Amino acid sequence: MLKLKVKEQEYRLRFGYKALGKSGILKEVTAIQDAINEKKKDEEDDESSMMDMLGDIFDLNSRLTLAALQKHHKDFEVDYDSNDSLKAGIEKVYDFMDDYMDEEDSMDIMSFFSALMNELFDSGFLSKKSEKLEQAMTELDATAAPTDHKMTES
Repeated sequence: MLKLKVKEQEYRLRFGYKALGKSGILKEVTAIQDAINEKKKDEEDDESSMMDMLGDIFDLNSRLTLAALQKHHKDFEVDYDSNDSLKAGIEKVYDFMDDYMDEEDSMDIMSFFSALMNELFDSGFLSKKSEKLEQAMTELDATAAPTDHKMTES
């Protein structure tokens, strides 16, 4: 669980099923990660594309933070089916992030994005689901040869 201290209050950021499902941001997360990986491979440093990517990450950080705050902080709760509720929630997160960035131990934008990705994929919600899937596949032993094609002995 990712913990942030803002104005002497501790916030716990943890992703839940409902917020991830309703927010629709998982595709955007994977798309931006692919773009970052592609940028790392690309030898040219195109400043405008880097600025575009930074803008996308900035926006995604806000929406991911809102989704992660849903689980433990009712004051950040939004109705993802209501555009007005969602806009109000994002505005509240902008204020939250402004306050967080003023803290001495705050992370920069890219480090914060990495911490959110770590919480989402490695430490939190999706990592547990992935571990269970891997365990189930191991238990099924997908490498075992089927024997239903052999003739039975009479």
